[in-house]
Amino acid sequence: MSASWIAQAERLVAQTRHRLEVEEEFDEYAGEFEKHLLTVLDYKLPEVLLHKAQLLPALPRVVDLGCGTGLCGRALRSRAAVGCLVGVDLSACMLARAKQEGGYDELYQRDLLAHLQREGSDAVDLLLACDVFIYLRSLEKVVTEGHRVLRPGGFFFFSTEAATVEEAPEGLVQRASGRYAHSRDYVEGLTDRRFQILDAETIDLRIEDDLPLPGDCYLLQRLP
Repeated sequence: MSASWIAQAERLVAQTRHRLEVEEEFDEYAGEFEKHLLTVLDYKLPEVLLHKAQLLPALPRVVDLGCGTGLCGRALRSRAAVGCLVGVDLSACMLARAKQEGGYDELYQRDLLAHLQREGSDAVDLLLACDVFIYLRSLEKVVTEGHRVLRPGGFFFFSTEAATVEEAPEGLVQRASGRYAHSRDYVEGLTDRRFQILDAETIDLRIEDDLPLPGDCYLLQRLP
């Protein structure tokens, strides 16, 4: 048995364990999720998305990756001309709350990359990934699949925890929280020649340990 095969198997085991941990954590959190985010953590992304939505044209098909209970998807639908809104999440309990709150036309319990791979090419007008990439080390496969599924001229809105070059010389870092932070240089390198960055803004994503947690919000447009 080769060392490379063993290393690959170990990576798959680690990825599966991580997915199950995230799924379990959010299943347990679903009941208090929205109240805790909005009243305790002062979560900003729905507000930011509302502002960005004013810049967007009609959106026949939107896919909300890591939709949770649907905070950002419902915010978008309240302001933009959305046709079909699709929600994807690992947590069955989160999806049950999203269904209860309404606003989504389709909901799927899937890993976000697995869902993207099921979408047809040039089929989506907007991809959302709000506070989701903090659970992914590498964003390369998601950006590649995102480019494939978006129509030419389609949009990609996502956020990251902001990492400095000093903190993350390789572009990404896993923090003590277990979440990942990504630098602007890393994101710009992945999106170069595939997307135009229409907007990149650093905001306080939420409160963590009684302090504002800075993050970057990106609005990209797929190049032909």
